[in-house]
Amino acid sequence: MGLHKNIETPEILYDLFKQFKKWIVKNPIIEKVVHNKTGEIIDLEKQRPMTWERFDCFVNDLGIIQDLEDYRQNTDGRYEDFKGVVSRIRKEMYSNKFEGAAVNIFNSNIIARDLGLKDHSVNEIEDKRKTISELFPDFDEEN
Repeated sequence: MGLHKNIETPEILYDLFKQFKKWIVKNPIIEKVVHNKTGEIIDLEKQRPMTWERFDCFVNDLGIIQDLEDYRQNTDGRYEDFKGVVSRIRKEMYSNKFEGAAVNIFNSNIIARDLGLKDHSVNEIEDKRKTISELFPDFDEEN
């Protein structure tokens, strides 16, 4: 007989994720900034990126489960039926972060590292060494 799961079905997990997405919108990060013209300090609302860690905390704060890692990692193959929904959730989180970074809502450097993206640059060094005869055309190497 299998162990009891705190989140019994993939549908319940996805419903929790939909609640999380609403929570993200309703709970922006507040940045204190100085107003350009008045000099007063104002609150600037900034969208939160969706992360697995924040989703994990959200579900924990609801008192449902302390850690979602078993579901994400499919620990001991016990969460096989959750693989599809976990994949969908991770893709939505990836898209949220990638698209947010692409339009400068999120810091692109931080998001790129989080998503495992790299900016590849190729450095080619041309060998510009010259032979003695190229440097000194009149030089006779044999003498």
